[in-house]
Amino acid sequence: AIETNTGELDIRLGVERSLKVSHQLVREEEDEKIDMSKYVFQETMDGEVRFWLRLPSAGKYTLSVNAAEIKSEKKKTAWQDEDEDEDESSAFQNVINYSITCTETAEGVMPFPSVEG
Repeated sequence: AIETNTGELDIRLGVERSLKVSHQLVREEEDEKIDMSKYVFQETMDGEVRFWLRLPSAGKYTLSVNAAEIKSEKKKTAWQDEDEDEDESSAFQNVINYSITCTETAEGVMPFPSVEG
């Protein structure tokens, strides 16, 4: 388990092959799980997947990391439709789960801006 008393974490994983990576951050309340994924910024660069977490409040969280292997990378051509341009990849599989306990956090923490296309 990981503990933080600032609400900020920087988690890095090395990758050796072409993978698509996704994540989900869940805050565990008494009888429900709340999706807090927008409090995570994910970046892949130089053979490393990096997750920056800014937790908005004290509590217990789980960060799930999922990955899918990219089977083939197609070259773009000017006449291809955007739908045909996507890489083929296998189904996402859970790779690792981090159990995080946040004891304290900064005031007024905001989610990361959305960077999805």
